[in-house]
Amino acid sequence: MRVRSTWRCGVVLFCALLLHAQEAPSQLTVSQLANRAALIFSGAVLRVEHVAPATENGIGTVRVTFRIDEGIRGVRTGERLTIVEWDALWTSGERYRVGESLVLFLYAPSGELGLTSPVGGRQGRISVQQAVKATERPLAVGREVRPAVRGAVVK
Repeated sequence: MRVRSTWRCGVVLFCALLLHAQEAPSQLTVSQLANRAALIFSGAVLRVEHVAPATENGIGTVRVTFRIDEGIRGVRTGERLTIVEWDALWTSGERYRVGESLVLFLYAPSGELGLTSPVGGRQGRISVQQAVKATERPLAVGREVRPAVRGAVVK
């Protein structure tokens, strides 16, 4: 069962990255995303919490807790991870929603504040739902077009 789950996650990750790379040709390559990321995983958002600045001149943050479904680098499968992001990312549209499933490439948390963000902005944050939809698109095989079937090998 573990092999099937890991294989499925790998296929979804590959499709997500392929779909993501096709959306904008100027994006980072998968290798660049991976090389710059300290944390790489697929997971689900469990909690989103806005934290007000501690002082008048402080910065607001957003704490996001994930369930790690597949730990790839810097995290272990099954654990919970809470990251802290600058709330300006939140107000600029970079929002997480409880229940959302993502593949994330994150920078290492910064020194004193522990802030992190996805590598390359939106490029390092890939929706698993988007990747699954990409695997369900019709595949062109020779002159014939057949619907994609999960787990099928097309020659």
